[in-house]
Amino acid sequence: MSPTIRIDDEVFKELQGRAQPFVDTPNDVIRRLLDLDRSPPTGTPSIQAQLRRVLEKLIDEDAAFELDHSTMGYIKFAPKSWASPQLRDSGAGSGRILTFLIINREQLRLHLEIQPPRDPSQQAIRARIHEVARTTPPFEVGRRKLSPVYGRIFRRDILKPEDYKQPMDWIERQVKQAFDAFKRNDFPVIDKVIQGIEFA
Repeated sequence: MSPTIRIDDEVFKELQGRAQPFVDTPNDVIRRLLDLDRSPPTGTPSIQAQLRRVLEKLIDEDAAFELDHSTMGYIKFAPKSWASPQLRDSGAGSGRILTFLIINREQLRLHLEIQPPRDPSQQAIRARIHEVARTTPPFEVGRRKLSPVYGRIFRRDILKPEDYKQPMDWIERQVKQAFDAFKRNDFPVIDKVIQGIEFA
């Protein structure tokens, strides 16, 4: 049985602000803050570790992208071309305001995520990106209002829970095909929109 801890309202509100809506539990937020990994219940830790290596290699081998941060459960990367001061001035990881996030847990899913601001003045940049994403395909914005911390504005499923039952070579092929399709179809459109945003 897991131990129970009590937290005050202020800590709970902070955890809510850092949570990925409809995805994270308070435990997930704490694990992410402590940089702990979580194995997918439908796959073994070795599959999760193999997928991490495959994804890191795909990102490293592509001249357009750079790895931002990687744990067993979360892999962040970003286009090298998104180097303007507005897109590189966040409080998260490398300082990028936008990163692609691959969640490597009970399923494999790719998101484009607006990162938390370093200071309140960056909220206008985040809001502008969110506003453009709400009205422009291929973005998928589930929330009308931008979260003060993270905001996901794009999603592609790569592996479903039942896919983890397949042989590893089949899984790796699926991941490579999905990443190639993302680079060929989704990324050029996303890149054009992001590069075209005018910031006041």
